[in-house]
Amino acid sequence: MFPALLIAGAMNASAVGGCPQWTAPVDGEVIARFAPGGGYSGHWGVDFEAEPGELVVAPVAGEITFSGVVAGNRSITIRSSDGLRFSVSYLSAAFVDTGQRVVRGATIGEAGWAHGRPSVHMSVRLGSRYLDPVALCRPTPPMVRLLPPVSRVTWRRGYPVRRMKRAIVGGTFDPPHLAHLLAGEAAFRQLGVELVTFIPAGAPWQKADRDVTAADHRWNMTVLATEGIPYFEADDREVIRDGWTYTIETLESYEPDDVVLVLGADTAINLPTWQRAAEVMARARIAVVPRPGSDRTKVDEVLEGRHIWLDMPEVAISGTEIRERLRSGRSVRFLVREAVWEYIERERIYHPEV
Repeated sequence: MFPALLIAGAMNASAVGGCPQWTAPVDGEVIARFAPGGGYSGHWGVDFEAEPGELVVAPVAGEITFSGVVAGNRSITIRSSDGLRFSVSYLSAAFVDTGQRVVRGATIGEAGWAHGRPSVHMSVRLGSRYLDPVALCRPTPPMVRLLPPVSRVTWRRGYPVRRMKRAIVGGTFDPPHLAHLLAGEAAFRQLGVELVTFIPAGAPWQKADRDVTAADHRWNMTVLATEGIPYFEADDREVIRDGWTYTIETLESYEPDDVVLVLGADTAINLPTWQRAAEVMARARIAVVPRPGSDRTKVDEVLEGRHIWLDMPEVAISGTEIRERLRSGRSVRFLVREAVWEYIERERIYHPEV
C-alpha cells in the first residue's frame, strides 16, 4: 500500500536542510523518499528520522492552512508566499492552529511515528500536484522535469505550470460518495479533459439555512475519496476562502477555455438562481449528470441547450440519504470509498449522539 521507496538509508538532513526553499523540520537523517506509485499516485515525500516527542519546526514561513488529523495522522500544512504548501505529518502533537502565521524555523509540534518507525514525514504541493521536496533544492525548477512534452505552459511565481483542460465537480461533499466519483469518471472519459478536480464548498450560500458539516471534515473526506486515482484531484480553494462560496469566483481563478463544470441534473435546473448565473454559463462549458427523478426536458429548457449530458446510469445515492442512514444507525459501507467510510466511523461524523 505504501508508495514506492526511492531511497532508504543515511542521507543527512543538512544535505537538504540548507537549501534556500525550505528547512528540514527535524535534525535527523532522511531515511526514505517516496515517489509516485501504487495507491499514492502523484505523491512525493520525505521521511526524516526523529525521536518521538522531538520538537518539529516550520520548514517555511507562511500561513497555517490546516492543523488537524487526516486518516488518523496529525498533520500541519503551511502555505508559503510562493503558493507552495508544505505538509509536516505523523506528528504526536501540534502547537499551532489553522489561520496562524509562522516564521521559518518556528516550533510547530512534536514528532511521532511515520510509516512504522520513529520519524516525521514532509510533502510539498503546488496546487494539488505533489512535488519532490529534494528536487526543490536544485537550480532547475522541479516542475520542468515533471511536465509532459505537450500542452500549453504558463508561469506562476517562477514555476512553469501546465495549463490543462479540466472538469470541475463541486459540491458540499457531505460526504463525497460513489455517485460523485462516477460523475468524475464519466467526465474524464467523455469530455476530453486531462484532470477532474473535486472542489468541496467552503460556506455554500444556498445552504445557509442547513446544518452543513465542518469544512475540515468535508475536505479530509474529499482528499480520501480521490486518493490514488491519477486523473482525480482534490482542491481546497473554496474551503480556505473567506465568506460565502460562489461558483463564479472559483471559475474566475481558471482560464475560461480550460474548464468544464459538471453538475447534477437536480443542481443544474437551479443554475439560473445562482450568483452571476449568466457569467457562470458564459465562462464554462456545462456537463450535466442524469439524476433519478430529474426532468431532462426542463433542464434543457433552463440551460437553453448550452450544455451536454454525460452518459452514465442514474445513481440513486445522495449525501442526504447517507447522513440519514448513519444517524439511524444503518451502514453506508460501499456507498462511499473505504477510506471515507473508515474516516466517518473513526470521527463519528453523522452518527447519533450516545
